[in-house]
Amino acid sequence: MALFPFWKTNNNLSPLNRYYGFLAIGSVLLIFLLLPILALSWHAIEYKFWQNLSPALWASIKLSLQTSLISCLVVLIFGTPLAFYFSVNKDKKLIQYLQLICDLPLALPPAVAGLSLLVVFSPVGWLGESLQDLGITIAFSTKAVILAQIFVITPFFIRASRLGFDQLDSSVIAAATIDGASAWQSFFYIALPCSKPAIIGGVTICWLRAFGEFGTTAMFAGNLPGVSQTVSMFIYDNLAIDWEIGIALSFLVMIICWIGLFLTKQLIRN
Repeated sequence: MALFPFWKTNNNLSPLNRYYGFLAIGSVLLIFLLLPILALSWHAIEYKFWQNLSPALWASIKLSLQTSLISCLVVLIFGTPLAFYFSVNKDKKLIQYLQLICDLPLALPPAVAGLSLLVVFSPVGWLGESLQDLGITIAFSTKAVILAQIFVITPFFIRASRLGFDQLDSSVIAAATIDGASAWQSFFYIALPCSKPAIIGGVTICWLRAFGEFGTTAMFAGNLPGVSQTVSMFIYDNLAIDWEIGIALSFLVMIICWIGLFLTKQLIRN
């Protein structure tokens, strides 16, 4: 007789039914995640969210879309080779320290991250003063929004894409090298195609994070309408004025994020 008959399962059942106990335990988190989404959706429809969509909102959404796409493109171009280098040299001590540098923005509070960027790019900062002499202003501009997003999302992309590269069979890369392939040929023709799902997933996470970025952007770029007022800033401002408008805007942003996730899953499947 089994000591814990509760855990006995019928091996003839499908995996979906055999592991229902795990779903029952994990459903606590699922419900916790689902309740706010349902509540927001319910109130948005109750308040007729479509009546609270103003031109200023669409301007902030447009700014968030433009800046987040640019920041993701920058991270994709420069972060993918870096993640690949980290992966192929993962056993080296120096790489572990460099990885820590890339991970640090994950641990920094948004206020600290924004202040760090100000120290570098403000008119009296390390680089800001020289840039100011050239007529280039970074802080409290649209460029500051992009730089803040890049600073915040880089760790997410490096981690996600490196997981994809880490799953590659090192013998395949070694065989390509023996056959005369250069490092860049191995990267473009072997590593990238095999790691495509991880890279797409990483870009999606980065885009969603950049699209909704708030704290670092507020410190470094400010909240100037048409310049640095992203959709998160716009929602924050309107929540203090009208609860219904804040609900409507939040619901619209949630729909945009859901569409982004859905399209990404379709890309990964294909």
